[in-house]
Amino acid sequence: MTFRKFLIAAAAAMIATAMPVASPARDFPVEFLKMSAMRRQAPVPSANAIASYAAAAQLAPETKRAVEGLLAEARAADARGDTSAAQLALAHARALLDGKPWSPAQAFASSLEVAPKIPLIDVAAPLQLTVSRAYAAQPAAARLRVSAQAPGKAPVQLSEVPLSLRKSGDTVVTVNLPKTLEGRADLVSEIVVGGQALASSSERVDFVSDLAGIENRTEARLKAVKASDGAVAVVRYPFQVAKLVRAGEREIEARAFSDRLERSQSVLAALESGKDPVLRRVGDQDRAYWFAEPGEYVPYRIYVPTTWDRTQKLPVIVALHGGGGDENGMFERESSGKFQKLAERYGYIVVSPLGYRPLGAYGSPIRLPSVYGTDIKEGREVGGPERAKLLALSEQDVLNVLEKVVTEYGADRSRVYLTGHSMGGGGTWYLAHQHPELWNAIAASAGPFFIDGYDFERLRKMGIMIVQGSGDPPSLNADRQLARDLLERGFGVNYVETPSVNHGQTFGNNLPTIFEFFERQKLRDHPDVPLPLR
Repeated sequence: MTFRKFLIAAAAAMIATAMPVASPARDFPVEFLKMSAMRRQAPVPSANAIASYAAAAQLAPETKRAVEGLLAEARAADARGDTSAAQLALAHARALLDGKPWSPAQAFASSLEVAPKIPLIDVAAPLQLTVSRAYAAQPAAARLRVSAQAPGKAPVQLSEVPLSLRKSGDTVVTVNLPKTLEGRADLVSEIVVGGQALASSSERVDFVSDLAGIENRTEARLKAVKASDGAVAVVRYPFQVAKLVRAGEREIEARAFSDRLERSQSVLAALESGKDPVLRRVGDQDRAYWFAEPGEYVPYRIYVPTTWDRTQKLPVIVALHGGGGDENGMFERESSGKFQKLAERYGYIVVSPLGYRPLGAYGSPIRLPSVYGTDIKEGREVGGPERAKLLALSEQDVLNVLEKVVTEYGADRSRVYLTGHSMGGGGTWYLAHQHPELWNAIAASAGPFFIDGYDFERLRKMGIMIVQGSGDPPSLNADRQLARDLLERGFGVNYVETPSVNHGQTFGNNLPTIFEFFERQKLRDHPDVPLPLR
């Protein structure tokens, strides 16, 4: 594994002054590393991220000593506020770890960072790339090579031009794009000196052609058909999210834009044939709705058992994704498709809201000590009114989606359950406390990130399950302590700790147990009565 790939996996936001060296991201809730780094405006990559990689790599003794010396230089420079010197030392260390000889040309190439101004790229207009410098370096005669690498396809070179930097500030490079580019790809930028690519960076982007024209034609077609509000929302959602991304108000989605657009046009075609493929439909569905407060369409994902006969009052599970994820995460990344299968088997509607934004936290002020053991706290009072507004909208999004689902499908309001993982686990505790009347039971996975000030008596009438993995140290101790506290108060807490399971595995491994726990709520007075597996 190259160091660049390691950084992608390990979220290169761990700076020396913020936390001790952590294990790679597959064992760590990287969303909180990213959040901390964003608040601190931390340099990326960090001394600790490099140290983590160096500790895991097999290095020659002299290379290891050199890297350790450079990390010490970087930390010292960071301590005295010399960001440029710190970044230079880190770049030198990265080059050594990747087996690249350090030279003035390498120092120059490594100083440059290239990124598209907008990650949603309409090929009808030239692409604009921003070239910025992390530290001062002696300029070399360099070229910028740009290519697009779509999954499973050969890379397509888009441009290779001489690189002429401004004396100060960022440089903008314009690249004309072939009109045939379409869909999701990695945009790869290489700094070439003497015919050799000495540094490279990549960013996930979406290519689309004539988006404005597609939107205009879509709106004209939509006006000519009869459609439910839900169907209209699905049709319009891609165009709205595109505007937000291009305005810098939203990040690019994990779901490829081409998939969103395909879903939009498929629903529109069905409407034109006289069918509404959204209202009260069953199966796995990408949905959206109009969220009045911010004035935008917001997505959610829902699974309705295919056996639903439109008269049954089905139970509902609300599933909250982890930080940096989206409404698809609980169905895909966290459960690898288990959620859909279990929902079908047990006869549950499962819905996962976005929470308005990937880091909205469902309204929960996130206390970081359960992750870091420090006194850093993120709440409504930290980040000012904008953060407070985001938290409020995130909480309201969950409530809106639940009400829409219960109303549309005539679900059983007495059997509504709440679960979530990581940031979603923290959101589970928060929403259970804020709205105890809504939930029959909760199952929080790896996420008591903020519990100060909670009146747990508000949770006494609901079933409570805490899910944890013994290989998940960031939230393990906090979960254990919370379980002990609740048991001492006489709560009937079900604490499940799976041996040798890390943060990323906790929820998916325990999802069948969570379904069984929710099923047992029908027999809460007789918890030892076995329920037949369906």
